[in-house]
Amino acid sequence: MKTALFLGLSFSCFVFADLLEFENAVYSGSGCQQTEPFLMSDKHAFYFGTPKYYVENGEDKNCILVLRVRPKKSIKVAISHIKIRSSAHLPDKATANFQAQSMSHLFKGPLREENSLILTTKEEDLIWSECGRPANLKIHTRLKVPEGSVQIISLRVSLKTDPC
Repeated sequence: MKTALFLGLSFSCFVFADLLEFENAVYSGSGCQQTEPFLMSDKHAFYFGTPKYYVENGEDKNCILVLRVRPKKSIKVAISHIKIRSSAHLPDKATANFQAQSMSHLFKGPLREENSLILTTKEEDLIWSECGRPANLKIHTRLKVPEGSVQIISLRVSLKTDPC
């Protein structure tokens, strides 16, 4: 049985349903800002806000997040979805590209709106941790805006666990 969970990437240590233990996330890149997590009311979701992940007029920024996890002995884990909340202001015919892992989204102008979207990894493309072994799950994002502006307001990362 597979379980999906959402998590934010800034906390000292958290154990989820006795399946995974999380440690501090590591941030690097021109679009990163370390933030405190917000635990969603269903107790299965965390997200982190990125108020300074703002890109405009010819800029190209990235953020690499490394989430350190320790799955239970008989569990493996993989990144399955990334939910993005954004605010985009693009003139007519302008585009902006957001990439996360092998997933991407093309914003197309004219656009002046706040939006939420979910990028999903195909089941066959999931990169699983070794069974029961500590792992560094990497989330590499990149946002390129030739004209206009896009702000990534928050990211929510979904993991899948699976027995092995």
